[in-house]
Amino acid sequence: MNPVFAPRYVKALFVAFSIMCVSASGAPSEIQPRAWLPVVSQPSCLHGVTVQHIGYGSNVGGTWVAGEVCNGTQVPISNARVTVNLLNNDQQVDTASAITLVPTLRPGESTCFHFFFGPQQWTRYQIEPVTYSPQATVTTILSITTVIDAYDPLLQEYWIYGSIWNVYTATIKFPRVVMTLYDNNKAVLSCFPANVNVIELGPGGVAAFSEIFHGPSTADITSYRLQPIGNVVHP
Repeated sequence: MNPVFAPRYVKALFVAFSIMCVSASGAPSEIQPRAWLPVVSQPSCLHGVTVQHIGYGSNVGGTWVAGEVCNGTQVPISNARVTVNLLNNDQQVDTASAITLVPTLRPGESTCFHFFFGPQQWTRYQIEPVTYSPQATVTTILSITTVIDAYDPLLQEYWIYGSIWNVYTATIKFPRVVMTLYDNNKAVLSCFPANVNVIELGPGGVAAFSEIFHGPSTADITSYRLQPIGNVVHP
């Protein structure tokens, strides 16, 4: 499996998507995919908080390990932390640890993680048990309203762009869209936050997001998933 392509932000598309699909009531419509590739629905979770759909690979720059954390409990969770160790036989040579980009997960919900290690002599990786905190409630604050993707095999470029809608009653600061890219075996190829073209999004507001990937590995992408996140601005 090849390592992941580098994303680039395509600001030219932001202007075109500042006027997104709007219904007769003035509110954005539900998500309307016009895509070459399928948008992945929520995968099923095993019992407990588990890691699944792991992908990995190496190149001259180093090694990457990616996957998904899935909440198979009966309650919402927050601050799910994933720790990945690289080992050369039985000797640990590197480790990485981080909280998932999506801060809270409802029962049955999952989100991605992605670690990149420098050049190492390694034979296997090890993922430690996920740590997390119980969460009382999870409030929906943002929604994806439109998404379009396209692939250019000649230029070896793959595009994902669309719009995000603030469905909450307060302003959302730093809205982003967490993108998970999958291969044909549903292993995670990449996980990263795509920036939106505004810093703050008021109640009912709509803004654009866009990413372009380039390189031979774009041919490995067979599906993707989008998860909007942001910070509520409290009065």
